Amino acid sequence: MDHRASPTVSSSSYTDSTPSDQHLDVGVESCRTSHMSSESSNNTQSEDGHLRAAHQPDQPEHTLQRQEHVITVMSNEQLKIHLKGDTVRHVTGPANVTMVSNSGPHTPLHIHAPQGHIVQQVYDESSGISRFILRPQHPSMNQRGTGPSVSGHRIHHDGYSSSYLNGGGSSQHLPLSLQQQQYTGYSTQHPYPAGFQPQYHHHLMHGAVHHMVHNGNQNNNHILQHGVSAEDRVLSHHHRSVQGHRDKQVHSRRHKDPDIIMQHCYTNGSSAEVNERSLDLNSCSSSTDSHETSSEEERRIVLELLCSVPVPEVKVESRRAVIHITAPDIPDSLLSSDEAVCPEIQFQLQYTDKKDGPYKVVYEGDATTIEMQDLKPATGYYVRICAIFEDIRGNYTEPVIFETLPSPPDKPLKPKLVQTTKSFISLKWNAPADNGSKITHYLLEYYKGEQLPQSAYSTCYKGNKKEFKINKLLPSQCYTFRLSAVNGIGSSEYSDETVVCTKGVPPPIPNPPHLSESTTSSLLLTWIKRPGVDREFVLQQEEENTGHGFIAAYTGPEVSYRVDHLQKSTAYKFRLQAANDDGKSSWSTVVTHRTRADVATSPCKLTVKGKVTSRMFRLSWEPPVEDGGVDVESYVAQLDSGQGYIQVYEGPVCECSCANLLPGFTYKARVAAKSVVGVGQWSESVEVTTRPVVPGQCCKPWLHGKAKAHVLHLKWAPPENTGGAPIRTFRAQLVNADNTVRQVYQGPATDCMVAGLSPGRSYLLQVQAVNEVGVGEWSEPLEVISGPGVPEPPTQPKCLVKSPHVVVVSWLAPCNNGAKITEYKLEWLKPDQQEYILLSSGTELEFTAKSLLANTEYSFRVQAVNSSGHSPYSLPVTALTLPTSPSAVHHVKVTAVSANSIMVSWKAPDNNGCEITQYNIEYGKNMLQSVTDSCLTEALIEDLNPDTLYRVRVQAVNSVGAGAFSSPVKVSTLSLPPSPPNIECSGVTYNSVKLKWSEVDKCHRYTIWMCRGDPAAVPQSVYQGVAQFCKVSKLQECTPYYFSVSATNAAGDGSPSLPLTVVTTRTPPHSLKAPTVKEAGEDCCTISWQSAKTMLTGSIEYRLQLSEQEHSNSPLDYKQVYQGSGTSYTLSQLSPGTSYSVRVCAVRVCTEASADTIAGAYSPGVLFHTSKPAPAPTPTQPTDTTRPVNSQLAIFRERVMRAIQPDEAKQPYLVMAALLFVVGIVMAVVIPYLLSL
Repeated sequence: MDHRASPTVSSSSYTDSTPSDQHLDVGVESCRTSHMSSESSNNTQSEDGHLRAAHQPDQPEHTLQRQEHVITVMSNEQLKIHLKGDTVRHVTGPANVTMVSNSGPHTPLHIHAPQGHIVQQVYDESSGISRFILRPQHPSMNQRGTGPSVSGHRIHHDGYSSSYLNGGGSSQHLPLSLQQQQYTGYSTQHPYPAGFQPQYHHHLMHGAVHHMVHNGNQNNNHILQHGVSAEDRVLSHHHRSVQGHRDKQVHSRRHKDPDIIMQHCYTNGSSAEVNERSLDLNSCSSSTDSHETSSEEERRIVLELLCSVPVPEVKVESRRAVIHITAPDIPDSLLSSDEAVCPEIQFQLQYTDKKDGPYKVVYEGDATTIEMQDLKPATGYYVRICAIFEDIRGNYTEPVIFETLPSPPDKPLKPKLVQTTKSFISLKWNAPADNGSKITHYLLEYYKGEQLPQSAYSTCYKGNKKEFKINKLLPSQCYTFRLSAVNGIGSSEYSDETVVCTKGVPPPIPNPPHLSESTTSSLLLTWIKRPGVDREFVLQQEEENTGHGFIAAYTGPEVSYRVDHLQKSTAYKFRLQAANDDGKSSWSTVVTHRTRADVATSPCKLTVKGKVTSRMFRLSWEPPVEDGGVDVESYVAQLDSGQGYIQVYEGPVCECSCANLLPGFTYKARVAAKSVVGVGQWSESVEVTTRPVVPGQCCKPWLHGKAKAHVLHLKWAPPENTGGAPIRTFRAQLVNADNTVRQVYQGPATDCMVAGLSPGRSYLLQVQAVNEVGVGEWSEPLEVISGPGVPEPPTQPKCLVKSPHVVVVSWLAPCNNGAKITEYKLEWLKPDQQEYILLSSGTELEFTAKSLLANTEYSFRVQAVNSSGHSPYSLPVTALTLPTSPSAVHHVKVTAVSANSIMVSWKAPDNNGCEITQYNIEYGKNMLQSVTDSCLTEALIEDLNPDTLYRVRVQAVNSVGAGAFSSPVKVSTLSLPPSPPNIECSGVTYNSVKLKWSEVDKCHRYTIWMCRGDPAAVPQSVYQGVAQFCKVSKLQECTPYYFSVSATNAAGDGSPSLPLTVVTTRTPPHSLKAPTVKEAGEDCCTISWQSAKTMLTGSIEYRLQLSEQEHSNSPLDYKQVYQGSGTSYTLSQLSPGTSYSVRVCAVRVCTEASADTIAGAYSPGVLFHTSKPAPAPTPTQPTDTTRPVNSQLAIFRERVMRAIQPDEAKQPYLVMAALLFVVGIVMAVVIPYLLSL
C-alpha cells in the first residue's frame, strides 16, 4: 500500500464527454490483493473546493518488497474493481487507488479501458509502484494511424515486452522515439483535461524519471508514455523550442498565477525539475505554423550546457568540507553585449545525511568553491549541484557521497558524586560521543581545594571504566575533579569541574549567645561561627515560671537571630548548639536576658473641672490602667493655643489649674504619666474655650485715595482684641463742622464710601467694632477736607457768519465751583456726521472756524474744564454759511469712440448752495463745448482728427459764477480699420486644408471665412485668433472651397480679402493587416488577406509584392507579383527550401478618366518558407489512405530543417536531429504496414 501523500486533484471544471456509467475495468492475474485503499474515501473537502488526501502514516520497510500498483481515476470517471469471489467495488474519480501484491515478482496487469479512453503508466523503480492514469483519447490519435490502436478495450503494443506496461522495465531499454524530452521552464499546458491539475510531490514521483544513456553527455529525465504516435515523439524537439517561448511568458507570472506549479522528481538521489507537460497529441499538430527563433535555439544550447556540469569535487575534514565546482563555458554569442549587465552562472548546492532523505539547500550563488562547516565527524553526506543561467535551470548532478574524518571525542559532562565518607569519594560519569573512533580510556584528575590553576591537577585514574573510588583522603577536606576522554585520534576537552568534600568530626561546644539589642517585645542575639567547623546552629529559649522548659527558637546557618513576641520587662534563658555534616556539638552554657520595661499608658477621663472664665479653667484626670512595669512618678499637662503644645503643669496630683489665658480663645489640653522609663502615652486632647468680652478700640481710620468734592473712600482695620468673639459689624460716623453727627456706614466690611459732602469742607470720621457681647469704644477721629467740584456748564454760544467759508463762535465764562477753569473745549457737528467732534481747545472765549463749506449748516457747543473735571456741555447753536460757485468737477472719464469722436463723462460736483446751470468742456486750445442741460453728465465730441491726442477738462457754472476746471485727461482717437492681408494655401489633403496669410500691424484678431461649392454663398467663420496660419479639418474629398481673411484692430473689423479657391484631394484606401500564408509547398503558396472598406466612388484593387530573403539580416527587395480585386493569390514557380516575405496594399481606382489610381499603405511583411523536395518513395512503402506519406515526410523534414542553422557550434544537435528524422521515417513506414496486416 502506498502510504505517502497523494497529489492534490482539482475537479471543478472538467466534464467527461463519455457517459457517466462507463468505467475502467481492472483485473489482476496471478496477483493476490492483500490490501486496497481508495483515497476518495479519505479525501476531505478543503476551503478552495479541491479534494486533498488525508495524512497517512509512514510506510513500513517490509512493504517496499511488495508489488504495488497505483491507479489514478480522472474526474467523472468510474473504476470497477473485481475482488476475490464475486465482489465488485466501484470508485468514482477523482481518486487514487493503491493495489498491493505479496506474490513476489511483477506480474502482468490487464487493464480494460472504455471506448475512447487511453491509459498512461508511470513506474517507480525504487519503490516498485506502477501508476496508471485513465483519460479520454484525443480523436487525432486514431485519425493519424501511426500510434498503437485500441482494440477490445485492451491496451497492447506490438514489438515491446509486457514488462514496460507493468513497470517491470526501465526506459533505458526503450527506443529514443518512445522517450519524451523534458521541457525546461514552466508551461501553461496540462497533460489532463481542463480543470484537472495534479500537483506531484517529489516523494510521490520518486522513480518516475529514468536516465537516458544513449547521448553519453548528460542525464536527461524522461517520462515513459504509451499511446503516443511516432510522429509526435519525433516532433518533441520542435515542440520544446516552441514551449521555450511560452516558458518566458509564464516565468514572469509564476509568482502570481497559483495554477502554474513547480514539481520536483527524484531518481537515485538526483532531482530534476519537471514542468507540467501536455499529453494532448494535438499540441504538436497545432504548432506546424510556428517558427523557431534564434533565442529559442540559444535557450536549448544553454540548457544542455547547464546539464553537462560535472559532479563536484569534495575535500573532507572532520567537521568541514570544501566543494569545488567546475563551471560550464557559455558561448560569447549567448552573452549580452553590455558587460555591466551580463549575467553569471548561479549554482545551487543541496545536501542530505540520509540515503533517501530529503535534500536541503545550503547555498545558492555564483561561487565555485563552497565550504561546509559544523559537520558531524565520521558521518556520511550526499551533495549535488545544479547550474542556473538567468531563468534557465539545469538538472541536478549525480550525488557525491563523502564521509567526514573522525575526531577526538566530545567534551564529557562533569563527574557525578555517588558516595562520600571521611576517607574516600566515589564518582561516576557518562560516555561522550566518540566522533568515529572508539574511546580507549578516560583520564580523571583531581586537586585538593576548590580553586587552582590548570597545571596543578594530578591524575588519579586512567582506564575505560565509567566509575572510580578515590581512597585515603583527609576528613573535612574539599577536592576538585575533572574528566577527559581519549580515543585513537586524541583527547577531548576537560569536563566542567566538580567539587566534593569529605566528611569530618562534630564541632566543639560553642560560646553562649550574646545580647546585641533589647526591646520591650524582642531580643536580638548573636554568636560566632567557626570557619570549617560550624555549618548550622540551633538556638533554644526558656521562659521563667512557665514550666515548658527549653524550646527551639531558631535553626539555620545565620550568626544572629531576633526573638520576637516576648513580654516586656521579663527574663528569658537561652542556649546554643553547633552542627555540621559530621554531627552536633553539646549545648553551650545557659544565659539569661531580660526585655526592657515600657512607658505607662495614657491617663483616663481627662475633663474640665468647675466653671470656665475668660482667664482660667481647671483640669482633672485618673491614673493610667498600665504603668509599664514601674511606678508612675508624676504627671505632665500641656496646652496648645494654635502654636504648639506648651507644658503648664508637672506633679504627682491628678488635677491642675490653667490661668493667664486669653478671653474667647480655644485651647487643647492633654496629660501623660511619667516614670523612670520616660513619659508615657498622651491622653486624648480636650478642647476648652474661655468666655469672650467686648472688642477693643479700633485703630484710627485712613483715606483711600484723595477726597473728592462730594465723596471720599474711608478704610480701617479690625481691633487687635476682638474680645474672644468674632466681630459681627463695624460702625462709621461723620462729624460736621457744626458738631452735628451722622452715621455713614454699618456692616461687616472694613471700608466704605462717604457721600453727600460739600466741596472744600472739613469733616471728622470715627469707627467702632461690635461683637456678640457688645459695642467697643470709638476710634480716634480722622480730619478730612473735601475736594473742589467741576465748573458749571457755559452759556449757549453765539455765531457770526462772515463769509461762505468763515464763522466766528463766542461764549461767556461759567462758575468755576472752587477751582480755576483751565480749558474750554469747542465741538461742532457737520451735516454728514452723527456725533459732535472736537474743533478747538484753549482758554479763549472765542474761536473763528474757517474752510467751511458754502451754504452748509453747522452746530456748535462748549464745555469748561478745571482741576475737578469737565462741566456739562452748553446748549448747542446752529449757523448756516453763505452760497458760492460750484466745486471742481471730479471723476472725468474720456473714451475714444471712433477715429473722429470721443465720449466724455463726469460726476456732478457740489453746487455750493446754488444750482448748476451748465458745464463747459475744453478739449484743445480755444476749443470749448458747452452743455446747457445741467442734468446731463456726459457729452459726445465729434469732428476730431483720427489717431490724435487730446487733453480734456470740464467746468461747472451756477448763478454765483464758474467753478474750477477739473484735472486734464488725455485720450487719443482711434485709427482707421486695417486692410485685408494676403492669403495662400500651404497644404491640402482629402479632408483638410492648411492656410497662411501675411501680417498686419496693430492687428488684434484675424478671421478666416469659408464657402463650400458656391463663392456667392454666405461665408462662415472657421477660425479667429492672432496666429498667421490655421488648419481647416473635416472637409469632403474632391470639393472646391473658397477662403478669405479679414483683420481686426481697435478701430474695428477690416474688409475681407479676395476669395482663395482650394479643391481637396481624393481619399486613399486604409492600410491592411498582414496577409495570411496557407498551404506552403515546395514551389507554390496561397496568400490571402482581408478586404478593404469600400469608398464612395471608384473600386478597390489589391497590390501584392514578394521579396526573397537569403539571410535573416539581408534587406528585402519587394517586387509586385499581383494586382487585382481578389483577396487571395496563389504564388507559383517558387524555389524550394527558400524564405520569402510578402506584403499587400489596397489601391483605389477612380471612375473618372482623368483621375489616377490611389494606393494605400502596405501591410506588415509576413515571412514564410517553402518546403524542400522529398526523397523518392521506396516500392515497399505502403499507402496510407488517410494521409499521403510523402506529405508526412515533408512536414517532418520541414520541422527538422527549421531547427537547424548553419553554425559549427550546433553540430551535435544536427546529428541528433538527423537521427530523429531517420527514426521518424522508419516509424511512419513500418507501423502503418504492420497495422494493415
